[in-house]
Amino acid sequence: MSFMTFLLMFATMTKFASASIIGAEFQLQCSIDLAHRFKAHVYLLEEGTMPEIVLSEAMKEARWDSPSHLSFELFSDDLHGRKSESLEPYVLVEHNCEKKQKGLRTILRVLEVGDFPAEHERPFTRNLGNISLP
Repeated sequence: MSFMTFLLMFATMTKFASASIIGAEFQLQCSIDLAHRFKAHVYLLEEGTMPEIVLSEAMKEARWDSPSHLSFELFSDDLHGRKSESLEPYVLVEHNCEKKQKGLRTILRVLEVGDFPAEHERPFTRNLGNISLP
């Protein structure tokens, strides 16, 4: 192995070791029988910033053979170099699970993820478990 290859590998490992990646995983459950497909658009946001910073987002629509639940895993990009000492992410859920369907209306729900240290050596992930809607 050449010296340049070694330096490149070392720099890559050092950068990965100081990466600050946060995430959340959860499952949304709609307990009512919908006349339409259950769908959700979720955002992982950082609290305390104006405007709110979207760290990650995903949108899913339930399949016809399993219409009552959707699983999500959201991860941020590398947040290394932030000025704050801790990160307070939360998840904003935009969904269509409601008892009386009123057109194409969506409902918002906020899920607290918790505090994370701003600088850490490995990705932090919180499992929020099963979230029942509405």
